[in-house]
Amino acid sequence: MINDLADWRADRRAERAEAALLREDAADRAAARRRTDELHAQQLQAAVRVEEDARGRVAQSQRDARRQALKAARSVRWEARFAKLPELGRSALWALVIVLPIAQAWDAQAAFAAQSLHFAVPFNHLFPASIETGAWICVFEARRRASKGKDTGGLTTSMWLLAGIAAVINAAHGYATTRATGTLDGLVAGLALAVLSLLGVILHTIRQGRDKADVTGRKPGLAVWRRVRYPRLSLAAASLRGARELDADTAWQLAWTDRFGVGPDATRRERRLAKAIVERESVEDRQGARAGELTIVGGRVQPVMASQVTALLSARQAFPRYTLPAQMLPLSIADTSTRTSEVPNQENPSNSGDADVLAISPGAPPTLSPRAEELLPLLRDALVTGALPAAAGVKRICAFFEAQHGEKVGVPTAQDLRDVIPHLDLTIAS
Repeated sequence: MINDLADWRADRRAERAEAALLREDAADRAAARRRTDELHAQQLQAAVRVEEDARGRVAQSQRDARRQALKAARSVRWEARFAKLPELGRSALWALVIVLPIAQAWDAQAAFAAQSLHFAVPFNHLFPASIETGAWICVFEARRRASKGKDTGGLTTSMWLLAGIAAVINAAHGYATTRATGTLDGLVAGLALAVLSLLGVILHTIRQGRDKADVTGRKPGLAVWRRVRYPRLSLAAASLRGARELDADTAWQLAWTDRFGVGPDATRRERRLAKAIVERESVEDRQGARAGELTIVGGRVQPVMASQVTALLSARQAFPRYTLPAQMLPLSIADTSTRTSEVPNQENPSNSGDADVLAISPGAPPTLSPRAEELLPLLRDALVTGALPAAAGVKRICAFFEAQHGEKVGVPTAQDLRDVIPHLDLTIAS
């Protein structure tokens, strides 16, 4: 029994020792887990810190890039402003020298309204306002319309007319003062103020001419020299531009051709000879017109060939290609080297292949403007249906489109349509 008790005690000690070992082992494992967790937490914190540092560096670089972009844009804006300073200075100088004569002329006209016209002092400034302001409204309206590509009409002429009226008023004021005082001081002052009334408009015209020359590349001095050196030709060219809607170079060429028979590129000797030829032929043509040797066909002057002209007009309506017998054509039109089949004889169709005939070739088709291209189908329908004759002139074409289609057709467009009629195929499809 004593032995059993000793064994039990030994077993209990062994169990307690084993339990202590187990507790120590559990404590070691718990400590290891805590150390592992702490290490993992430290690693996570380090990774978070690294990521936060990376994000901070990216954000900082982005802020630096934006700051540099803003700085560069600000620098570009300031450079552009500095680059515009000379132009702004020139514009301010032009505005100053234009406004100064206007202000002085304004004061003179206000004094004239108060002294001579006896306007009340607050209302005497309405007199120069109605003239000077009207002129400059024409100036700015013409500039606005020109910048949009619109026609300025008579705005420039109205500007010069109003400025001239202001100059005449100032000169008249000076003349009246001269007569009242008996000295020439008033006349000199009136002439000086008249010059001031025109000076602002002249300066503005010079500046506008330079700006226009920069855009178009044209030399304004050349136009001024043309007006001074060739006043008649300049007036004729301006008339042609207004009547036929031509550009300046084309009108200038036509003006020379109308007067001399040759263009401005010809030599002086050729121009003199051509002018003599034109004068001689003009005298002969006038004599022929009085004698009944000339007529007008399709808006063009043609020699009178009674039966030939009648046949030509009939062929225009019946045959689009103008095929006529050779014996009916004038020598200036007929070409004996080109022969085609005979015009069908309405009275005797069996003789359609017996005689030689000529085909009047209308030449190469003219180049049409977009407006003429748009109206060409309507013109062809009118010719096919007989609403318009094949020999219709410019006025007849304009009147037809305005009456039948409500379309206002300009003279150049009507001329293009008239010239393209010989090239139209007027055959009615069966």
